[in-house]
Amino acid sequence: MPRGFLFYFLLSLFTFFSNVYGQQVTNHLFDSLKTEDFPASELERELKGIVSKSQLSESDSTRRLSILDSLIGFYKDKNTKRYNHFLSQKKNLDFKYILPLRLPVKEHNNISKNLGVWKDTTNGKITIEDIVDNPQLTFSNNTINFKNMEVGAYYWLRLKLVGNGVRDELIALQIGSVFETWSEITFYQPVEDEAFRVERSGTDMDPENKPVKQWRNYFNIDVPAKSEIIVYIRIHSNAQRFHPKFIYSYIQDTASVSQGSEEFTYAQGIFQGILWVMAFYNLLLFFIIRDKLYLYYVLMIIGIQLNVFYYYRYVYFLFPTSQLLIRSCIVISHLFMIGGGLLFLKSFLNVKELLPKWNKIINVINYILVIAVIVYVAHNLISSTPTWENQLSLSKYALIVILAIALIASILAFVIGILVLRKGYLAARYYLIATSGLLLGAFFYALSYLLINGMGIKVNPDIFTYLFQGGVVIQLVFYALGIGYQVNRLEREKSDALAENLELQKETTTLLEKKVKQRTVEIEQQKEEIEAINSTLMEQKGLMEKRNHDITSSINYARRIQDAVLPDLRSFKRSVPNCFVLYKPRDIVSGDFYWFAQKENQIVLAAADCTGHGVPGAFMSILGDSYLNQIVNLQGITKADSILSRLHGQIRRALRQSSTENKDGMDISICVIDLEQKHVTFAGAKRPLLYIQNATIFEIKGDKHSVGGFHTNAENSYTSHQVNFDKPTSFYIFSDGYVDQFGGKHNRKFMTKNFKSLLLEIHKEPMVKQRQLLAQHFEDWKGKNKQIDDVIVVGFQI
Repeated sequence: MPRGFLFYFLLSLFTFFSNVYGQQVTNHLFDSLKTEDFPASELERELKGIVSKSQLSESDSTRRLSILDSLIGFYKDKNTKRYNHFLSQKKNLDFKYILPLRLPVKEHNNISKNLGVWKDTTNGKITIEDIVDNPQLTFSNNTINFKNMEVGAYYWLRLKLVGNGVRDELIALQIGSVFETWSEITFYQPVEDEAFRVERSGTDMDPENKPVKQWRNYFNIDVPAKSEIIVYIRIHSNAQRFHPKFIYSYIQDTASVSQGSEEFTYAQGIFQGILWVMAFYNLLLFFIIRDKLYLYYVLMIIGIQLNVFYYYRYVYFLFPTSQLLIRSCIVISHLFMIGGGLLFLKSFLNVKELLPKWNKIINVINYILVIAVIVYVAHNLISSTPTWENQLSLSKYALIVILAIALIASILAFVIGILVLRKGYLAARYYLIATSGLLLGAFFYALSYLLINGMGIKVNPDIFTYLFQGGVVIQLVFYALGIGYQVNRLEREKSDALAENLELQKETTTLLEKKVKQRTVEIEQQKEEIEAINSTLMEQKGLMEKRNHDITSSINYARRIQDAVLPDLRSFKRSVPNCFVLYKPRDIVSGDFYWFAQKENQIVLAAADCTGHGVPGAFMSILGDSYLNQIVNLQGITKADSILSRLHGQIRRALRQSSTENKDGMDISICVIDLEQKHVTFAGAKRPLLYIQNATIFEIKGDKHSVGGFHTNAENSYTSHQVNFDKPTSFYIFSDGYVDQFGGKHNRKFMTKNFKSLLLEIHKEPMVKQRQLLAQHFEDWKGKNKQIDDVIVVGFQI
């Protein structure tokens, strides 16, 4: 094995690990080398060879730093003089850039790797004098990236500019890229008498107050042909904003900077002017025509404008204190661009009718987009300042989703355009051309990023930016042309339809005139026939009116007869002073009736509901009244159940119900008041008795079969119930007309439950007042509805 092979092999491993894993691995390797023979002489010769070079490459700078670290670690405890010598060399590393003989015009020379970087651990308290005079302070290679970038920290940069030896150069030094937000940049250049030329710039600063008046951060430096200039830059990013991920620096010819700035300003002015004119014009059309297609078009343009505002940092000047608006500008711009674009796609290409399944997909994408934007804005509203060390945050995932939707939407727009065009929808041609323009612009923009950052090829990125914006303009112009085509097509269709309608109207008018003439003759004939028929009808009408008058007169006379048959209320009140009768027929005559009789110390009281209403019910009521008089007054029967049984048999015999299909009858309640024994006996045929004692209401239900009808075995089958009235008691018998009445807010039946509650509420009132309250409540409940049945309510208190 050649001499020193093992040490060179270990040294190569040390260099590799120091570049990949950093200082901790380097220190660990130092410890392992202290016990071996160290090739100090070989490393010192290699170091001299590297230092002798006029321009160091990135690998040379890294190798030099590795050798110095190795020698410093080796001599630290062995040779103080050599240790201090190499420590001084490390401190005074020449982080330099030698100007070329000619700076390329309109190109940026990236010198980020030529910078020396030192992180200020005092939170910005160190001054430039402390930096220059401190022998222990050591600048290192610029290896700052998103993994070790510390949010809110202050960094010092050191750069030596070496003239090209031919002519003086006025150069522009740019700090940061278009995507970085260094809020504070301070430039220091040593001049005579240990003084410094100090200039300030930064993202927050108005361009008019910057050393070079534009939105990028430039510093002009005059570099003599045969001299060296050392400059220091202190950079700091406000922790309340998105922090940069890297430290970038560029060199450019000042004339190119000035010319490029003017060209860029004019180009952006034209671009912005075109977009705003198109936005206002289409917004005006939307308010005039009320077609949402124009509104979607305007939303898309506004989204593009917001994206430009964010990309070129205009948003920082518009909203300098609103961090939420600054952070949300990028996603809101995508919401308007993508969401408005997809809505425009649906409306412009009539996707809902032509491609219903794709229409659902577009709706789902829009919903996901809105949710992602809400999540992003909400997370930034409630979260602390984001850091590049913690990139896996909820807002980052939301932003990834939004950007993925942007890519999907671009492809989707092209696919749907082709599908709609294949269905013969010619307006899709304009849409495809517009989408192709945008995709072509995006291709050139992505190509510029690949050439500059991926392949290291020097190109002017503004050219590709202009190509992308040109693609946007082409897209919007062809969208506008497509809208115009759609409007013209609709106008032509309307015009053709109008012409066709006019022709059809003429033909219809001619045909109608012929038919009118024919129908006029027919109508004249029919008129004579109608007049004859009308004369006959008028005669029949008069006859019907006369007959109706006669019938009504007969029914009114029948009412007087029925009223005469009903018991005299004055006689009833002499027997039971505290009582009332609420009697409301539905028609002129009633099928409900009440009956009263007194036999010595017993008072018989009945309330009946006969089958049917009007005249049929009235016949039954007179029949029931007659039989009750016969049973009670003539035959002397005063037991409630016996009265019902006898009445049942009489009606069945009178109507011959055993031999005919007649099933008429009545539902009836019978109360027998025994004044001597102080009790009430009740029997009911399908009707109950309600009575109230001690503020409590009780119900006694009647038997489940009526009086009369098909039930043949009902005689002597009715049940008698007895209620004592040794304490004040109110009794109520009634037909179903009151509780079955429709009304109220929901047009429902009144129901027995509500009737009980009403009686319990008013039972302490005098019986006359109770009748008034019941009548009023019935009318209020009925409202505008018709009365559906006859009503009878009899109440008495003992």
